[in-house]
Amino acid sequence: MGAVIDVEKSLIAKRGRIPALYENSHRYFEALDWFAPGKRRFRVHAHDAWPGADYRGVFDFDLGTGQVRTVREDAKLK
Repeated sequence: MGAVIDVEKSLIAKRGRIPALYENSHRYFEALDWFAPGKRRFRVHAHDAWPGADYRGVFDFDLGTGQVRTVREDAKLK
């Protein structure tokens, strides 16, 4: 098994604590695929701040540099 990589830490370093993501108490980070050598796409979703509030984002993570690139985001806050 390979090394454990904390993509959440890299996401915070790149984007800061995304309010729509961190206002929710349930946050999930899900690896989607390897889209290029050393590059991983992952999805983040969060919910439970209040009914109708949720966050969804897709990001690319470069294992070599630790850089995170936003692919798309959708935040619904009231």
